[in-house]
Amino acid sequence: MPSGYMASKDKNEFIIFVCIYLIDYLLIASLRVTDLEQVCKSL
Repeated sequence: MPSGYMASKDKNEFIIFVCIYLIDYLLIASLRVTDLEQVCKSL
């Protein structure tokens, strides 16, 4: 395999990893926001 192919493959995997990480982060953040809203309403 040429080194350029490996670099592009690693780059694509890195982009996918970052996208998954960001989606997970946004989901957790949105869940925390909804939890905070419910806590504030119940106070």
